[in-house]
Amino acid sequence: LCAVGKPKRFAFVSSTSTLDTDFYVNLSNKDGKAVMEADDLEGSLKGLATGYGQSKWASEYLSQMTTWSVYRRDLPDISNTVNAVPVTRVSRIVVAATFHLSGATKESLAVAQVTGHPRVTMNDWIGALEVYGYNAPLIPYSEWSAKVKNYVNDAAEKEKHALLPLFHFVVGNLPGNSIALELDDANALGALDLYVEKQGAQGDSQASSNINIQVLGTYLKYLVTIGFLPGPSRENGGQPLPKLDGDLSQVLTSSQFGGRSARS
Repeated sequence: LCAVGKPKRFAFVSSTSTLDTDFYVNLSNKDGKAVMEADDLEGSLKGLATGYGQSKWASEYLSQMTTWSVYRRDLPDISNTVNAVPVTRVSRIVVAATFHLSGATKESLAVAQVTGHPRVTMNDWIGALEVYGYNAPLIPYSEWSAKVKNYVNDAAEKEKHALLPLFHFVVGNLPGNSIALELDDANALGALDLYVEKQGAQGDSQASSNINIQVLGTYLKYLVTIGFLPGPSRENGGQPLPKLDGDLSQVLTSSQFGGRSARS
């Protein structure tokens, strides 16, 4: 369609599933190098399987891991980083790259990668529960994994839990299977700088580039508001959950979104 009628700019948006091979995991994790935006992807010539589906699994995993931690009152100690970026940041990079990537890189065809600055870890993500007053202490992954197995094998446990569909994944080698690659994003940042300069955008081009504890608290508040999670007991203290916009909170509270419990 870009070639029909008036010439149009074309930007292809994809996930990092093209990097889900041992080659790039070793490059990022063992060698401590970021995957460069100029990489030719030869490292994925062999070894790609179902990475796309696994990457989409991540958001479901994080929400269900949160519910498990609330109801079972424990957190697995996993220090891997999570490459989670606010959607406003992603959309801004898409627009900036579409119009200014070639200008920033001096190349007619270039790649812009999206990554958080700085990234949160899994411990930060689910550890936000303790920050906001839930009783869910951090325990070693091996101990946590054993507790999940015992829960599943205990015939007395009648209640199914939302995490159970992911049972085999979370009790396998979750720390080893949930590594987020370090990514170079110099091209993306260059395009953003040009976007700010040429479009007259307000503010810092690097602002809102990461998920922080305030954002995680807002996510928890949303899940509580729709009835997916109970509110925090705050028996051990903790910060109050952030407030949602008044109109949004009223709509969510009165809607039917909250019908599904975290345990169903």
